[in-house]
Amino acid sequence: MTGLKSRIDTGGGFEEALGLYESLSGDKEKTVALREFAKSGIPTSVSIAKAFSPVAEQIIKATAPKSDGSVAGRFFDSARSLVKVKTIGTVEGDGVDAVVSRIENAVENTDLAAAIEQWNTLPEAGKAASQSWIKTVKARHQADVMIGDLVKQFMVGIAETGN
Repeated sequence: MTGLKSRIDTGGGFEEALGLYESLSGDKEKTVALREFAKSGIPTSVSIAKAFSPVAEQIIKATAPKSDGSVAGRFFDSARSLVKVKTIGTVEGDGVDAVVSRIENAVENTDLAAAIEQWNTLPEAGKAASQSWIKTVKARHQADVMIGDLVKQFMVGIAETGN
C-alpha cells in the first residue's frame, strides 16, 4: 500500500505498484479508476499549482470583453495587453478575476476539491481555455480520494484481523 501511495504522490507511473496491490488485496474493483493513470502518472499538487499561472492568464484573456473596433476600444485592448493586475488571496465576487483568484488560492493550498468547484463557476470561454489543466486537477483529486479510501480500507482490514 505504501509503495502505491508513494508512487502516486511523486507523480510518476505506478502501474507495477498498482498491480502488486491488486494481487495482494485480490480486489481490482476498487482500483479501476486508477488504472487509467497507472502508466503515465498524475501530476503532483505542487506541479498543478505551478502550472496555473499561465492558465489563469488564458482564462482571463478568453473571457475579456471584446473590443467594439473603435479607436478607444483598440486603445483599451492595447493597454489591457500591457498591464497585468494580479489579485492576491481570496477575493469575493462573481467576476472572472475573483474566481481565478480563488482557484489559484485553492491549488496553492492543495484544496483541489475547492479549485474544481470554483472552476465550475467560470464562463464557458474560461472553461474552454483551461480544459487540459482541469483534467489533470480532476485526475489528481480522484487519485487522492481513492488512495485515501484504500488506505482506510486497508487499515480497517488490519484492525479486523488483529495484525
